[in-house]
Amino acid sequence: PRFANNRNNSVLIIMTKKELSNKELKRLKRIAEGDTAKEIADKECRSKHTIEDSVEKTKEKLGAKNTPNLIYIAMRDELIE
Repeated sequence: PRFANNRNNSVLIIMTKKELSNKELKRLKRIAEGDTAKEIADKECRSKHTIEDSVEKTKEKLGAKNTPNLIYIAMRDELIE
């Protein structure tokens, strides 16, 4: 990860695309497009719980508080378009 200071002088961790797996990036994009965990699970032949766990781990990696914040961070850091 890269580090940057924001206006409040707190450190932001900026992830790069290389630090997220292709699956994580694809799931981020699908979430941003409005797919639910169930819809993603069905497309990937996985369980809904597997997808939910994966998304939670991605939130932790990016420091997101919730799903809207996850998408905001991913777009801000140009992980997804």
